[in-house]
Amino acid sequence: MRTPHSASPSVAELMSCWLSLTGHIFSVCLARMEFFEERGADAIKDALLDAGSSIDQIAEEELDTLPLPRLDADAFVVALKDRTEKVLRRAAAVINEDPSGCLSKDTKQRVCALFEDLMHRVFAQALEMRVAGAEANLPAPVPSGRWAKKYRRFLAAEGRWPPNPATDKGE
Repeated sequence: MRTPHSASPSVAELMSCWLSLTGHIFSVCLARMEFFEERGADAIKDALLDAGSSIDQIAEEELDTLPLPRLDADAFVVALKDRTEKVLRRAAAVINEDPSGCLSKDTKQRVCALFEDLMHRVFAQALEMRVAGAEANLPAPVPSGRWAKKYRRFLAAEGRWPPNPATDKGE
């Protein structure tokens, strides 16, 4: 134990401080590891996608694209038939839960929410089918990784997919 007259700390005090510091370092490292485990994959993906040139730095004329292929209506209906039927059945159930013949505001909101979700799924399915059609028509094979597919769909949602082979700088 250190006395008021001693000039240096004791070995016990040094060990206590060292253990306290080590414990703090381990707790910070553990917190960082937990954060990385939860959000690390997205951080790495974002860093990789952001590497190189920024899309904002590319001139608009370099973003010349072809239109996406038309949606095959029959395939589209088949792809969404089960989902649409489920939504209609849920809507009927919600409407039947309202005891009055005059639908309440709550009932209308619940039914609207069902159809709003269906609307988002319809647009997502349409985009997916059109981008898949564009990928199938490209002359060279395209990368098939999960992030590559996701990135192409992101570009398509912004109207920047598929690239026009005539203006593609990779040729």
